[in-house]
Amino acid sequence: MAQRGGTSLARPSPPADRSKRPKPELPDRLSALTDPLLLHILSLLPAVDVVKTGSLSKRWPHLWPSVTSLVFRYDGSQDRKFLAFVNKTLAKSTCSDLKKLTVEVYKPESAADLDRSLNLAISKNVQDLDLNISCFDDYMGYNLPQEIYSCSSLIKLRLHECNIVPNSIISWKLLKDLSVENAHLPGDAICKVSSGCPALETLVLRSCIIMNGIEFDSKSLDKLVITGYDFRSSGDKSFLEISAPSVRSLEITGRWEKKRVRLVNMSSLVSVKLDFVQTTEEFVEDTYDDYKEQREMMFDLLASVRHVKSLTLGSWCIQVLSILEVKGVSLPRSLCKCLTVDTKMRKWELPGIAALLQSLPDAEILVINLQSFFHSYDEFNLGTSFTRHYDFDGENYWTSRLCWVLQLKSVTIPRFWESHCSFTVSLLQVLFKNALALEKVVLNARRFDGIGHSKNSSPYDFE
Repeated sequence: MAQRGGTSLARPSPPADRSKRPKPELPDRLSALTDPLLLHILSLLPAVDVVKTGSLSKRWPHLWPSVTSLVFRYDGSQDRKFLAFVNKTLAKSTCSDLKKLTVEVYKPESAADLDRSLNLAISKNVQDLDLNISCFDDYMGYNLPQEIYSCSSLIKLRLHECNIVPNSIISWKLLKDLSVENAHLPGDAICKVSSGCPALETLVLRSCIIMNGIEFDSKSLDKLVITGYDFRSSGDKSFLEISAPSVRSLEITGRWEKKRVRLVNMSSLVSVKLDFVQTTEEFVEDTYDDYKEQREMMFDLLASVRHVKSLTLGSWCIQVLSILEVKGVSLPRSLCKCLTVDTKMRKWELPGIAALLQSLPDAEILVINLQSFFHSYDEFNLGTSFTRHYDFDGENYWTSRLCWVLQLKSVTIPRFWESHCSFTVSLLQVLFKNALALEKVVLNARRFDGIGHSKNSSPYDFE
């Protein structure tokens, strides 16, 4: 110790090593949670993580098998190894009422492994089943095991590349929601689904092979969605006939090769969306009949839904209506109150929109969903000889014709692209002039950023 001027100077002691200090133990809040709450948390995790919790403590190996929701998503491993894990997990499950099971598998080679997965799910009284198979080894896809058709616990069923081929009746007495995509529905499969699902409310069919049309007599069915129609569909008929007397909401969308659509016995319809594309070969001019098949199909469809309250039409369908309009064919009068058009507002859509407005004298609401020009899959390939013969002045189209919309009260354009400005503004000017009951116009302006994305929008309300 050194001294200076009678004062003692002591060297300060080094600070204690904080790393050696005992850390206070944090309370184990997770273990304090009740089993029902922990099971709910586990139900939100992927199944592979659920199983891993078994190594946390002595409590968890007995807890996770009671989880009521299991989600298996393909992780890139060999399919046999993945499905073996699925089956082992389901076998260890002690849940007697499995609320939800999701299995997503890529390119499985063994149907037997998939059959075992489903049979285990059936034994657990699964309620919500989502089976998503991609690139099954067999070109025709995976045929569901016969045991699944008697699984009376099902409430919601979603299938991808899973064929519905029942040998006998279907008994899905509690099923309310059925979605089938990229699947084969041969013979009387649709009929068996109709008779075997007395509680079914929603049916969605996407890109399915449907052999004998769609006839659904179930009184419970409220919504029917048909997206696309597989080109492998066969049969003597050149059209798909749809009959569903109880359906209130109908959507027909997607790509439809060369099959036509026909509606029969759809008297309960309230809301209809027609936004499909029927492929046509560019080199076929069709000058000899001016696209007669397409014209007749759209005319008949509109006649079949003339009683609905809400109608939505897509760009391709509107272009077919334009063909009818330039040929002087009036559309069937409709009782529709709300009209929605999904359009790019191109020149050859203008006559179709005008014809629609003329055919809906009671329409009170008009929604114009302007679509991006970056996608052209929905463009009707009109032949040059047709467009030359029926050509018209698009820039002055709206000012050159009458547009009676006397009952129209509201016009909404959710995405007002500046690239669509010319034809759209001309239409609005005509509506302002002729819609004497108009109360409100809502425009949501957007602009492109140069790479196909839209910038922030600003709403403008006019009342």
